[in-house]
Amino acid sequence: MTPETPPTAPTQRVALLTGDRLCAACGFNLHGQSIVREPHYGMLIVRCPECSAVAALQEYPTLGRWAGRWAGVLAGLWLLVLLGAWAASAGIISASSYAVSESFTRPAALRIAEAFVEWASSEDAQAQLTARNSWATNQTVNSYTWIDDDWLKSQDLRALTTGRGGFTDRYDFRAAKGWVGVGIAAFVIGCFWSVALLHAGWRGRAIAALAIVALAGLFDWMAFSGSGSWGAVLASDVAHQKFGGLALGATLAFSLLPLIAGMTLGRRLARLTVRLLLPPRLRGPLAFLWYCEGLPAPKTRHEIRPGS
Repeated sequence: MTPETPPTAPTQRVALLTGDRLCAACGFNLHGQSIVREPHYGMLIVRCPECSAVAALQEYPTLGRWAGRWAGVLAGLWLLVLLGAWAASAGIISASSYAVSESFTRPAALRIAEAFVEWASSEDAQAQLTARNSWATNQTVNSYTWIDDDWLKSQDLRALTTGRGGFTDRYDFRAAKGWVGVGIAAFVIGCFWSVALLHAGWRGRAIAALAIVALAGLFDWMAFSGSGSWGAVLASDVAHQKFGGLALGATLAFSLLPLIAGMTLGRRLARLTVRLLLPPRLRGPLAFLWYCEGLPAPKTRHEIRPGS
């Protein structure tokens, strides 16, 4: 007599897969598929609708209250990282724009330094400067010549820096080539934030770009108006504080364009980098770069063409 085979238990549907998980066989995203309990071993599985491959799911014990606590700690750390990156991004743009705008006013700084050195070498000034501060004598004319505060207060800087070409003699317009470096730095920063803010749409990324430039402007304003004086000041600082505001604002406004461009193209460049540097089998963990914009998952294996 042949013993009867016990009846097979029906497949039990447990839940739906809400996360992103790639099929190990074909790379299809199993998001939204049914999670069932396999009747023979009682394992939780998801079956791929494309190739029918089975993906096993592991069950973990719950962590109790500590799950929420650790989630809060990690969220707080991530927020601190983003705030630090925001300050660092603004600092880079601030330093770059400040340096470029200072280069614009170099001719004015040279005119101020030349006038002060000429005055300091006169006989009337020798006695005054020797008794008060001997450092003012025997200086060369350059952007970093030290200028005496008392002499500076008695001068009309606008008239002093105006030559035959008018107010344009105060500026070196060749310094605009520094915008290339500002643009490259802003574009790279935008690419970083495009990936860091995966859930942000184009409006959110535009607001982030404005926030970075606004903070950079605050840093520049603090450096622009907060430099103190200890009886002397550099000619470059005098010229920049007096005539560099327009160049500084224009440089900051320019940096906003490549910053937004980087935030727009950053994810595409990140996906291109993944394709170029990683083999298909290692692209799965970075599939979020595709999912954030509703794109299909990257291939996790090379496609085998018929006849190859």
